[in-house]
Amino acid sequence: MTGKICFAISMFILLICQSNAQSVNLDKIFGERINGPANIRDTINGKVLFELDDNILVECTEDKNNWHIIGLDIRVNSTQIKNFKLAKGDTLFRINGEKIGIAINETRLWRADENNGIETAFVIGYTFNGNIKPESVIENALTKIILEKRNEVFFNDLKGLIDSFQLRKFNPANQPNANGEWYYFDDNLIEDISPRDRITLIMENKKLIGVVHSHKLNLKSQKSYELIRGHKFTPIVNLTQEQIGTIIKERINWYNSID
Repeated sequence: MTGKICFAISMFILLICQSNAQSVNLDKIFGERINGPANIRDTINGKVLFELDDNILVECTEDKNNWHIIGLDIRVNSTQIKNFKLAKGDTLFRINGEKIGIAINETRLWRADENNGIETAFVIGYTFNGNIKPESVIENALTKIILEKRNEVFFNDLKGLIDSFQLRKFNPANQPNANGEWYYFDDNLIEDISPRDRITLIMENKKLIGVVHSHKLNLKSQKSYELIRGHKFTPIVNLTQEQIGTIIKERINWYNSID
């Protein structure tokens, strides 16, 4: 009997572990997702503008004082475009027609556009950081991998993150090592309509050697170097000052060359 009880407990624990593992699965994440339903407000602790359903993908700023500004494109009708606002009680729809929330109060529309004949607009607001799923924040996912691998991070360790957050690959023109590969993730569209990189993974011979980032990385044991426009460079492995200087120079030159 005791053996059966122990077996049952073991299976129960296993199921819990599997459930937890599934809850942090990065498949099809792409970026910050709502831990909902969640209220979106006009300011910190302000009036509720609209409510978003669970797991909705949003543009998201870095949290400040435990609050984010979030935004997303929605499908709108001619009346909403004419008034340039959502009325209280209006349903929020994704561009594909999927219901994603409801307007609790009048909500101003921001950028209006047309997508394949469908009228769209951008809505924004504030939400508490508990309303963003932590595993959908790329800095959290990357930090977890680096710490688990004790800074010995290779491409295969990052492939899931690269795919899930849809990082894009590029090679800087003046990169000194032909074996290098860089992967980047754009910042949000709320603060800059033409965003720069939020994260760039700098890899050499399939190994992560450093990260350029504009949001905080919780890697307290690693020294970070200031760049410009809010970006930093954090080496993940031991690099010479010459190597660090080359990367810093490349990034500063790049940021100075764009708007």
